[in-house]
Amino acid sequence: MNKDRFDQAFNNELGGMGVRIAQDPDEFWQVIKRLNILKPKRILEIGVQYGGTSLFWNLIAKELVIGVDCDLSGVVVDLTRGFHYEFISGDSTDINTITSVEKFAPYDFLWIDGGHTYEIAKSDWDNYSPMIRPGGLIGVHDVKAQGTGPEILIRELEEAGFNCELFIGHKGTALVHL
Repeated sequence: MNKDRFDQAFNNELGGMGVRIAQDPDEFWQVIKRLNILKPKRILEIGVQYGGTSLFWNLIAKELVIGVDCDLSGVVVDLTRGFHYEFISGDSTDINTITSVEKFAPYDFLWIDGGHTYEIAKSDWDNYSPMIRPGGLIGVHDVKAQGTGPEILIRELEEAGFNCELFIGHKGTALVHL
């Protein structure tokens, strides 16, 4: 995806879908640029909210996007029509949800943007990072605010030796290279 197409999609001009994207455009463009290089076939998204990032994953993934959220009522567009997208409604920490997601593994990219407590962010990492292929990427959103679950998780991953790229704009995004 080039920058012009990114800007069109981010500004809701792509297909007139009117999907709200709860991301900082500069941070998110950095993620998209890395995904352009990775060329993912399968993407896993934890935390769908309005479905805005889901639209981007569908524009990038070659085969399949899986979206997990315990409340899909905020999704404002039918992303299943004309796309290769599958919603899994459930708590990301629940074993039944994890088992459902695992059926589609391996993934090339994981986007963690669900619960923001340390316990949930850590659980999402522990449960879903093993489903990412070697050489894949994991994005963690909302890492800017000191003491939040995502921020603590990224700090621990850096201390453990993981290669983490940080993009700090409005909310902060980290990309972990596997």
